[in-house]
Amino acid sequence: MTPAAMKSTTSASGRRNVITLVNAAGVEVEQEIAGLGSRSVAYIIDWHVRLLLVFGWLLLVWVLVGGGISSDAMSSIFEREVAGKVVFYVGLIPSLIIYFFYHPLLEIIMKGRTPGKRWMKIRVVADNGLTASAGAILIRNVFRLVDSLPAYYMLGLLVGMVNQRNCRIGDLAAGTVLVFEKRSKGLDWVPGQNHSGIDPRDLDLVHELLERWRGLGREARTELAMRLLQKLGRPVPDELQLKARDVALRKSLQDLISNGGGHTPVDADAASHAISTWLQQHEERWKHIDQLVTRQKGRRDSNDGEVRELVSAFRTLSRHLSLARRSLPGSRIARYLEILFARCYDTIYQNPVYVWGEIVRLFRYDIPQAMYELRRPIIFSTTIFVVSAAIGWWLVDTYPELASLFASENMINEVQQGRLWTDDLLNIVPSSVLSFQIMTNNISVTIMAFLAGILYGFGTLYILGLNGLMLGGIFAFTNHYGMAHRLFEFVVAHGMVELSVIVLAGAAGMKMGEALIRPGNQTRQEAFRRAVGVAGKLVAVGAPLLVGAGIIEGYVSPNPEFSLEQRVLIGSAYWIFMVLLLSGRLWSLGRRAPVTRLEHG
Repeated sequence: MTPAAMKSTTSASGRRNVITLVNAAGVEVEQEIAGLGSRSVAYIIDWHVRLLLVFGWLLLVWVLVGGGISSDAMSSIFEREVAGKVVFYVGLIPSLIIYFFYHPLLEIIMKGRTPGKRWMKIRVVADNGLTASAGAILIRNVFRLVDSLPAYYMLGLLVGMVNQRNCRIGDLAAGTVLVFEKRSKGLDWVPGQNHSGIDPRDLDLVHELLERWRGLGREARTELAMRLLQKLGRPVPDELQLKARDVALRKSLQDLISNGGGHTPVDADAASHAISTWLQQHEERWKHIDQLVTRQKGRRDSNDGEVRELVSAFRTLSRHLSLARRSLPGSRIARYLEILFARCYDTIYQNPVYVWGEIVRLFRYDIPQAMYELRRPIIFSTTIFVVSAAIGWWLVDTYPELASLFASENMINEVQQGRLWTDDLLNIVPSSVLSFQIMTNNISVTIMAFLAGILYGFGTLYILGLNGLMLGGIFAFTNHYGMAHRLFEFVVAHGMVELSVIVLAGAAGMKMGEALIRPGNQTRQEAFRRAVGVAGKLVAVGAPLLVGAGIIEGYVSPNPEFSLEQRVLIGSAYWIFMVLLLSGRLWSLGRRAPVTRLEHG
């Protein structure tokens, strides 16, 4: 049996947009795609939950450190150095992590759900019907930065309006879709021997009428109940008052569900009897499969015997679902089997997650393969950055007044007075705060250089060119006042890796733009998704590298106790570490990673 395929269709009524899970045995299970309204309400709920968590945590830390919520207690925090550090490390940083990682972390932990999505009964799934992988969830959440442009998710909503699956750009990039969850409460009844001869579809109507009883008007439900009982050949209490008749009719329907009403059915036929008998025979089997699925969900130490039993039961369940759809289309039994079938499929075919093994595979094979596939964009991005830096140097060196395009007025004044703006950084901002600010800024620039590739590569080209011009222009301006060597001394320890990661992010954005311009023999969406999958790996690895560069820039670069030789050594060692990491050599113990072989499968 092979994994199922997915196809987008519209229901026969034309009112629902669904994706269909097509099993190798030919069984199709529909999942309704969540509309923009449901997605928006879920996001609004999550937004409020996220804010409550952030402000609640901040307030808790503030009260515990400050000793109260009065203005005096809060202001005293900043007068005490230790208290200020506690608020920063224990309060502010965790709050930012909660705010920015709320969606990806919860979607990974809760299998495609968040509190808002759970409330709206929707979840994120991959386009093969399985639970979305951690990588896909990270990609769809990184692209929120694009979907939220220019404000209030306008771009994401616009894209969702014009595609069949209501997907925003992040879903298109990650290959995910939001669907309504089908929840099953189990088989609360099966029309078996107590109802032999009664068509289960008629019993379905009885059951649904009882469920909706309190929501219907008394006259409407009375009329429906009388018609059902007449069809099934049951006595109809029509001579009672309306209120008493209402109670009597409900009692008759409940008796019919529980024990067949104690009467012999008048419309019994062989087909209905056979269906009822078949359902009654398999009730316990389906409940057992349900229990097997529940036990296997999320387990890593699954019993081999149970796994084999579940696979065998899945094949049987496929046949039962086909029979139920043919004999009882649209019935509760058919819907129950659909949900059970989908749960079995997700459990059997979901890829096992081994965190350490995935990390090793990422660095030993996936990252070197991505580097090989992006070799031309890397060369192109490096060339753009270097040429832009050279142009920036030439412009400012030739026309010094153009320095105001690349440096602030304060920076210019400092240099003209014989000082660099970096000289007193540690006296103004603690190293810890400085490192956090720097790494946050660098990661933001890197992610934007990657995401800007969605503008057919021109956005990435602009970011690379602008950063190159700024770097060259600032070095030319400091050189005009004889301080370029001091700026180099400040930059060299962290800049080698920092600039390399930005160039790699630019190459990733170029790859994405090239896929949109030249999809080849793939559809533009398929080419875009593949390019994001390859290029996104480099960006994901670049983020922790920038964290290390930020630490160096906060603790080493502005510290005058480090000599130029020590700074060069630190920067070179970190850059060599990055090269070994990205080439796979660090994880293959000196053996060459099989990059070219991987590309050809």
